[in-house]
Amino acid sequence: MSELNTTARKVPIDSVEALREAVAGADFDIVQLARGNLTGSLTHLNIGSFSMSIGRFSSAVRSRGVVSPDRLTLAMLLDGSNPRYSWSHDVIPGDIGVFPPRLDHESVYQGPASYATISMLPPNMAEIFAEENLPQDLFKVANRYRLPTQIRAEIRKRFLAIIAQVELGTLELSPAAADFLMRSLKEVFAMGILQCMPPRRPVPIHHGAQLVNNVEIYMESAGVRPVHISEICGAFGVSRRTLHRAFLETLGIGPIGYLRRKRLCSIQAVLKRSDPEITNVSDIAIEHGFFEHGRFSGYYKALFGETPSETLRTGAGRFRSSSWPEQDLRLHG
Repeated sequence: MSELNTTARKVPIDSVEALREAVAGADFDIVQLARGNLTGSLTHLNIGSFSMSIGRFSSAVRSRGVVSPDRLTLAMLLDGSNPRYSWSHDVIPGDIGVFPPRLDHESVYQGPASYATISMLPPNMAEIFAEENLPQDLFKVANRYRLPTQIRAEIRKRFLAIIAQVELGTLELSPAAADFLMRSLKEVFAMGILQCMPPRRPVPIHHGAQLVNNVEIYMESAGVRPVHISEICGAFGVSRRTLHRAFLETLGIGPIGYLRRKRLCSIQAVLKRSDPEITNVSDIAIEHGFFEHGRFSGYYKALFGETPSETLRTGAGRFRSSSWPEQDLRLHG
């Protein structure tokens, strides 16, 4: 895997000037519409050529400008107390907006709001949908996608949990973990947009069991590196729906659930052989692609019947036992 340079910066908002770069690399014209001090924060995360921006501000504003001269930007309104108008559409929390390169964008936020965007070169986004057989011009025009209520709430909740870790500014990511985080952020938007696409006829699977077996071999070759579903779809040239059907028919569980369980089993193995005095559960979880600690702990306990910390403590005796022979040699040798 190529080295991914990861940087993050957080900028306090104390005036409209601070909001000019509402999206990494943009230069908006911002006008404050309501009286009072404008406060908030901007967080920019860069992983290689991929960037993410999270903005929170306290007052009504009008913004105008080009989102990016060369990048495709996807945006999600996270929260807001009043209706917003953007791209001549009403916007509600959980809506997904598409901004092609060089697009002149304007919006009115009628009160406090928060949002998140991801930006990348168009081919990088196209790779995520390469096997989905979607319209070729999907990301060449501005658009807004409104998901079904229940799905919108779930995707927004998942997204908020991931970006909470980014906003803390404490993530220390290996190249593998950074790649998985980037794929996870893209996938939130990808799954949302796919939910808005018209249904297609199921793709027949003639060799589902073989596909599952090939995927498992691929995962074994990756070692401890977390493998994202978008990586698998790209590697085998299959759509998410085809992959899902193959796993469901072969193992009785979808690929996302299977990949999650495989990562949880890897974490359990690490915890059982780790020294509890120097081991941080959150660090291990992040390295295996779990950026939401609460959700990770819930998944872990549901699968193994104990918390990650309990596994670590249980393994403490085994760890000390394996160290005794060395200690004895030092004491008596």
